[in-house]
Parts: sequence; structure tokens; C-alpha cells
Amino acid sequence: MTAASPTQTSRPILPLLGAVLSGSFLAPLPVPWLPLSLSLLVGTILALTRSARLAALLLALSLLTLTAARATKLTSTTHDLQGRWLPQSSYDDETRGLLRPSGLRLSAPSGSLMEGEEVRVLGPHRWSRPVEGPVPPAAGLPSPTLIASTDRLLRLRPPALTTRLSQPIQEVRDAGLEGLQSHPDPTTRALLSALLFGHRAELDPDVADLFTRTGTRHLLAISGFHVSILAAFLCAPLAKLFARLLSLALPGLRGGRLISPELIRAALVLTLVPLSGSGAPVMRAACAWALASLAPLIPLQPSLKEHGRRPDSLSAWALALLLELLVDPKAWQSVSIQLSYAAALGLIQTSGTLARLLRGRSQNASHLASSLDLHPLSALPFAILRRLRDAAITALAASVVAVLSTAPIVWHHFGELAPAGVLATPLAALFITPLLLFGWLDLALTVVVGFDPLRELCTWLTHALISLLFSFDSLPATPVQLPLRPLWMVFTACASTLFLIRTRARWRLLSLCAGAAWLALLIPRDTTASTLEIHALDVGHGTCVVFRAPGSRAWIFDAGSRDRSQLATAALFPLLRSWGNPPTAIACSHADSDHARALPRLASRFPPELWLGAVTRGHEVQSAHLDLEAGALSLEDGPLHLELHRGLSKPGNEGSRTLVIEYQSKRVVLSGDAEGDGLDLMLHHGDLAGPTDLLLAPHHGSDSPWLVHLLEALSPEEIWVSAGAPPAIGPELDRRGLSWHSTAAHGPLLWMPKCQTLVGQRRGP
Repeated sequence: MTAASPTQTSRPILPLLGAVLSGSFLAPLPVPWLPLSLSLLVGTILALTRSARLAALLLALSLLTLTAARATKLTSTTHDLQGRWLPQSSYDDETRGLLRPSGLRLSAPSGSLMEGEEVRVLGPHRWSRPVEGPVPPAAGLPSPTLIASTDRLLRLRPPALTTRLSQPIQEVRDAGLEGLQSHPDPTTRALLSALLFGHRAELDPDVADLFTRTGTRHLLAISGFHVSILAAFLCAPLAKLFARLLSLALPGLRGGRLISPELIRAALVLTLVPLSGSGAPVMRAACAWALASLAPLIPLQPSLKEHGRRPDSLSAWALALLLELLVDPKAWQSVSIQLSYAAALGLIQTSGTLARLLRGRSQNASHLASSLDLHPLSALPFAILRRLRDAAITALAASVVAVLSTAPIVWHHFGELAPAGVLATPLAALFITPLLLFGWLDLALTVVVGFDPLRELCTWLTHALISLLFSFDSLPATPVQLPLRPLWMVFTACASTLFLIRTRARWRLLSLCAGAAWLALLIPRDTTASTLEIHALDVGHGTCVVFRAPGSRAWIFDAGSRDRSQLATAALFPLLRSWGNPPTAIACSHADSDHARALPRLASRFPPELWLGAVTRGHEVQSAHLDLEAGALSLEDGPLHLELHRGLSKPGNEGSRTLVIEYQSKRVVLSGDAEGDGLDLMLHHGDLAGPTDLLLAPHHGSDSPWLVHLLEALSPEEIWVSAGAPPAIGPELDRRGLSWHSTAAHGPLLWMPKCQTLVGQRRGP
């Protein structure tokens, strides 16, 4: 008599997850969600005694309406200036974080608030405005940040009990960060702070961007990968050791579940959450590992004992996401959660199949050792090589699937992708893994006994990892800038490819559809200019002007802001991608941060063919570079005639350059910050002459003593001011009856021949 085969896996959590997701999407509809959900809950209770299927349906509908009701409440309090403080990052004397549950971004003085403390922000309120360009980011503008001083913060309630209970672990974390300060190598110290404690504030921006460019930035954020390594290689041995010691110290509890290695390992894994900064990814991974550790302690039902416990990864994935959405129905809007769950779903559904396909290609070579009659010791190298080959194939398959699973999100939100990351990730993991383990061991020995035997090894691993990433960074298309494409098109291409891998390409029609989708994605569009167009981005106190003409490069004149962040990613890059990622050139008036801060990042993503003028401090120009001490230089770029003028050979404002653009009969003058002697010399030498169709006012519209001479010399038809506040020259321009526009008042600006200035519609606050 044969044993009965196990029944097909039942996944009741999946429909519940679908109901919760539907409720989150349907929340904006004008429906009385709360009364409806209460009615459905009553119906569910009544249906339990009559029909299990009807009860299950009503339960799903109840979850849908309850989620919609909670999401509606959270949406209505999005700008509620009260909540629990959740710090995220610290910069000098400023700490940035969120107020829960509204998700409001808040910037407060460092040390003014405790984590978990409920606080209200009193008025008047000061908000940071995002940078804006003519093309909004595909994922929307960055959320505004409320900037609060200490006297504007009203403390309402102390941190919750769970936060207070984790305070001793937080003190251990602070002691660990302090212990790392004794490390002599700053790069190793910063990297260990990020990997062990989730503290990335000390990481050099160039090193962090190196991880981003090579597609390995996710390795810096403590997540499931890091928790798995620590749980398997650190927490598990420690749990067995502690269980043995406790059984010797407490013989009455020997063999009981209270001191079992599984329970101790779960506790050790959960302590990683506050130690690593309580980030959402590490919390998810730690909870999953803790549940997996406790699973053997749960007795099996009699019907399952015959077949044993069969954990279902897809159900665990659905349960984790379900719990996240029940706590916060808007959690799916977080890019971190989207990336985390998309990668996990792809790995669960597809990575095993792809690994088997790749492994099958190399099976013939693996049979070599088995076909030979070798001594067991002689066959050992073949067995080791076979294990290494299988591990490499598994890692490569996982990396490919993770990239494909997250590609639509990355394409939509970031607009760049590093194909080299497919190989760089598993190779970098070979260094990250020992860094995690040896870093913890070295820190423990340093703090406890004052002995650091692994310090040199950690330093070598760090610099070997950085060297590896630099080698990948030197490859072409690392990263590649992605053109603007609809999200549904990218999703169709990636999802169909993953489905073909899972089904082993049995669907010929789907193969054709996947190929057509990728072809539609990668075929370039015609985005050439029809005439000269000049854009002034709204960057606050700073300057960034972008222009192009038919047959010319895309030119960027300055790119910096003193009071706003994400200039490159939120305003400049979307515009260049809408132009089809054209060849670029840079002209920099001077190296102050409000004119040049974003230029290094621009050059790393869109390497310029030519760099005119000043170079930012610490940046090495990789392209042709032209500059002048004083006077003028000229060049041609297609139909454009460009002239770079400089009055004084000195750093700072008075040594800044002015760029003159001539296109057909049109003349445009883009000024830097020279408003005194430097401007006087350019006017005196006759370098700046009119008439001029467009003038970018010097020094953000400040009241220059040479303003009258400048206006008389250039006779501009239109004047632009790039500033974050009403310009000082505004009243004088109005008195003269001149046409002028300011980015502070009108947002991003556009000028084209035979057109007046086109004012962009401001989308930020």
C-alpha cells in the first residue's frame, strides 16, 4: 500500500494580500469605508456557522474595506505636524527623519529629539522646496521637508515601551560606533559602521557613489543578505554555546524549549534590529529568520507528521507583505519596500529554475570525475570544484533574477542601471561576508579585551573590495543612462522574460512578445532640437542653465545650489533623458558650491566631451578642458558660436566667467557672479556688448554698482534671475520697464527664438 502523496500547497494568505492591496488602491474613492467594514465583519462572524467559503469571502472584503479606511485616515493626515519621531540620518548639527504615521519629512537639530518620542511642530513653518526642471522626475518630485528649530518642537509623549526596552541595545550600538572610531583607516571605519550598525553618515560620498555606479549600493544597506550571514555564521554558533552553558548552569531546564538553541538564536537575530539602526529591511529579515528558527519548536498536527513540515516561501513572502500593509497601508509606495519585495518574489519564483538551466549546460563537464575510476582522495578536488561551480551558478542566477525583478522600479525611479552589477554583486559579496563576520569579531575583541588581531585583515578586505568595484566602474555603460519609457512597457518586458525563464521558454508567442517589448524599449526616439532652446532650472540660491541647438551638444552652464538637494537627479537628469541622453559639454563660471556642486555627479553619469571654465575642487576632468586667465576665447559647436569671457584671474565671484551664445541673429549672455571689478573689466574691454536677446543677471540678481552700465551696454530684451528669493534688482528693472522673470517667482524658465519667455508650472510647494 503506497503512502498518500502530499496535497497541493494551499496559500490562503495570497487572496488576503490581494484584498489589502486593493483596499490601499481604492482608498481615494468617496465610500464610507469604516461603516462598511464593520458591517462586513459582522457578516463574517455570522457566516462562520453556515458557510466557510462565504466567511472567507466576507473576511477578504472586510480586510479590503478596513485597509481603505485606514489608508484614508493616513492620507487625510499626510501634513499633520504631529507624530512619533523616527530619525534616519545625521549631518553635522542636523538630523533628518520622519514623523509617523503621516510620513512627514522633518529636519531637526541633532540631539533635540529622542527616537520614538511623540512631537508636534509649532508654527510658523518653514519648508524646503525641491529643485524643479522642465521635465519632472518619473517618480515625482522629492517630498518637501519641514525644517524646525528647537523652540518650534513641542514634546507630547515619551517614546513607546518597545523603544524604551531597546534602549540598552541602543547604548551598545553607540558604544560599538565609538569603538570603531579607533580604527586608523577612515575608509574601513566608515564601511564597517555602515555594515555593522547601518550608520552611513561617515561614508565618503565618492565611495557611496562607487557602489551606486556599479549596481552594488544595496550591499551597503543592512538587509536580508546581511542578516542571513550573521544568523548562519554568528548567531547559530553562539546560540548553541549559550544553550550548552545554560544547561550546565540550570540542569533543571536541560532539554526544555526555554533554553533551546532555536529560541536563543531567534533572540540573537532580533537584537540585530536595534543594533543596526532599526531599518525596515533588517526588521523584515530578522523577523523572518526568528520565525524560521522558532518553527521547529511548534508541534506538528497529526495530519502533517507523515510528510513533515514543508515551509512555503511564497506564503511567507505574502504574510510579510500583508503584515507591512496592515501596519501601514501606504507602505507599498516606499521605493525600499518595492525593491525588497520585488527582488524577493523574483528569487522565490525564478532563481531556482534559472540556476537549474545554467547548471544543466555544464553537466557534461561535471560527469568527468564520475566517469573516471579515481581514488576517493583523487576525486576530492573534482568534488570541491563541482561545489564551487554550483555555488557560482546559484549566485549568478540569483543576481540576474534580482536585477530583472527590480528593473522596472529602478528604471522608473532612478533612470539608470548598471549591467555590471550582475557580476559585481556576487563577487563583492565574497568580500562583504568576511567583513561582516571579522568586523564583529574584531570589534568584540577590541571592546572586551582591548586586542584587535583582525584589524589589518578588515583593512585589506575593504581596499580589495574598493579596488574590485573600481575595476567594474571602468567598464563601459557603468552605469547606463536609461531613456524615458512608460512604466508598463518596462514591466511587460521584464515580467515576460522572468515568466519565460520560469516556464523554460515553452511559450513561443510569449517569447515574441517579450522580444518585441525589449525592442520597443531600446529603439532610440528622435529627440533632436528644432531650434535653440534655453532652460533655467529652479534650483533656489544657485544657477543651472541648460541649452541646445540643432546639431549641437547639450550644454550645461553651472549646476549648483546652496539650499536645495538632488539637483542632478530631480531636475537635470530627467531633462537630459528626455533629450535622448545626448553628448554633453560643461561650462562652469566658478567653483563655488551654488554654481558647481552637482557637476561631478553630472560628469560621472553624462561624461562631457568638453569642459569650459572652472573645475570643481577635487574633481579630475577626464575630457578636453579649456579655460582662460583673463580676456576671451571662442569656439564653434554646430550652429552655435560660443564665447567665454573673464575679467579677473582670481578665485571666487569676481574671477567668474561669462558665457555668450550666438545662434543665427540671436545673442544670449549668461553671467556668473562677477558684479564688481570683474564685471567692470569685462565691460571696459568691450567683451560684453549688445544688443542682447536674453541676459542672465549676475550674482543671482544682487544690487551691483555696475548694473546700470551692464544694462546700457547689453540692451537686453529679456532678463532672467536665478535665485531663491525676490532679487534686489527687481524694483530697478520694473522702473526701467524691462521684461524680466525670476526662478524664485516663476519656477523653471524656457526661452526660444521668436518666443517670449515660457514660464514653467511650479509643481512643488
